[in-house]
Amino acid sequence: MDCEMVGVGPGGKESALARVSIVDARGGVVLDTHVVVAEPVTDYRTWVSGILPHHVAPRSPTANTYAATQGCVAALLKGRVLVGHAVQNDLRSLMLDHPRRATRDTSNWYKKHGHGGRKVVGRRLPPALRKLATTVLGMEGFQKGEHDSVGDARVALALYKKNSKRWETEIREKRRC
Repeated sequence: MDCEMVGVGPGGKESALARVSIVDARGGVVLDTHVVVAEPVTDYRTWVSGILPHHVAPRSPTANTYAATQGCVAALLKGRVLVGHAVQNDLRSLMLDHPRRATRDTSNWYKKHGHGGRKVVGRRLPPALRKLATTVLGMEGFQKGEHDSVGDARVALALYKKNSKRWETEIREKRRC
């Protein structure tokens, strides 16, 4: 899963959900929808989000309401393993929870395994999806410019699959303790 956000409020500092994409275990699109943003958008963040005003407008033929999107995502995730990058941000934007035992967050796993991002105030941030796509998957040029949430979800899935046996073994061993 991956989500894109737009900025709302003064200076566009607060984030509002604008697009949700979910792919299946083979990378096929299960859900890809824009979300009507109820508040006035003050920064579309198009340079990174790819979102344009007509994508999230109340009368957009390609956008669903927040409530409908939230319900659809909740139903799709129920009983399934969720794979994403910094997926807690996506869940927060959807105001949803997902069991930790059924969540595979590539940002946390790769940070734990020596692929940390930049250092800020004495701590290492999780690596960016773009960095992992390049260093782990060899995908030069990934996320140059606007993001595509379907592509981002597929890359997170590929990162999971690359180390899934080791990842799942670690989870099983941790549960034994």
